[in-house]
Amino acid sequence: MDKNRAIMELRRMPKTIKADAQTWRRLVANGLMRMEFYAKIFAKPNTRRTTDKRVRKHIRKALRNILETLGHIQQRTEYMWKRVRLFKDDEDLSHHCINCELTTAKLHDFLQFLKMRYDYEWEVKEMVVLALENLNNDCDVDNDNDILLAAWRDNRHAGGSEFDNKLREFFKTANIAET
Repeated sequence: MDKNRAIMELRRMPKTIKADAQTWRRLVANGLMRMEFYAKIFAKPNTRRTTDKRVRKHIRKALRNILETLGHIQQRTEYMWKRVRLFKDDEDLSHHCINCELTTAKLHDFLQFLKMRYDYEWEVKEMVVLALENLNNDCDVDNDNDILLAAWRDNRHAGGSEFDNKLREFFKTANIAET
């Protein structure tokens, strides 16, 4: 294993984590906005027939794209976690300080936390997108729309105060300014 290359990889990871966390939040908020629009449109009985297919198709496509990008972030986080786990097994890298306060072990623990949270939230988002694709008629839309909207909005594993506090603490430890 090339130690210098591994050290450079470890130093880049906190910035990647920050960019991914910001993108994750933006995409989840964008998806929520689209879900709310979907719910609002189909709550009006007069607009269902004229806009039904076109709006459903557009929103489903947008949500699939969001889910795909969230999946890339989830996979990148898992990849970083596996790399750091590998580095932890190396005697020299296991005690390496990425900066004054951030060690390989702390980065590993945070990536494990992040990976777990992203996995859980991605599964919920995937369930919502798949359920939207399986809605066939107005009756289904009326019954399931509120449930799907609530699932997207309320099941935030990569959000909430505990998650935000851990993220803030990590950024402070990694010496990365929050935005």
